[in-house]
Amino acid sequence: MKVSGLKFYYLKNEAVLLEIALVNWAVSEVMKRGFTPLITPEIVRSSVVEKCGFQPRGTNTQVYSIGCSDQCLIEAGAAGAATRGPYRVHQFSKVEMFILCKPEESDFLHEQLIGIEEDLYSSLGLISKLGMATEDLGAPAYRKYDMEAWMPGLGRYSECIKLYELPKPAPRHPLSS
Repeated sequence: MKVSGLKFYYLKNEAVLLEIALVNWAVSEVMKRGFTPLITPEIVRSSVVEKCGFQPRGTNTQVYSIGCSDQCLIEAGAAGAATRGPYRVHQFSKVEMFILCKPEESDFLHEQLIGIEEDLYSSLGLISKLGMATEDLGAPAYRKYDMEAWMPGLGRYSECIKLYELPKPAPRHPLSS
């Protein structure tokens, strides 16, 4: 808590190796399906966030300005019922899949992404279910599903993956002027 505050954690020994192995496995699995690996900056300009359609609401904006610059950090995750343990944290490793497509291909490709996520969960032997996100759809999302896994420590399913479909027609490319 003295280093980063609440909702951060340290991993060591086998937990580090497990996290690295899971990320490497997920990247290799999605590469087999035609995705290109890419590491992006964690800090972006405020203007890019706005062009992407991210419109925070209320006091929990999840966007943090850095000094007096035009840069910000977007926090993933939000407050939820699970307040103890590694369920709702501010920083975590993840593998994301993005597809830029024509509007008429969007529904089909969104269903393909859902299928990939279901295959990944199944390959790990995780018990999962898919549901339509209703409470936190967010401004940029046209359609969003939550993939939930059974969390024995919570005694219930909890969201692990969000599957978004952005509006049609798609907004302008975030880096264009």
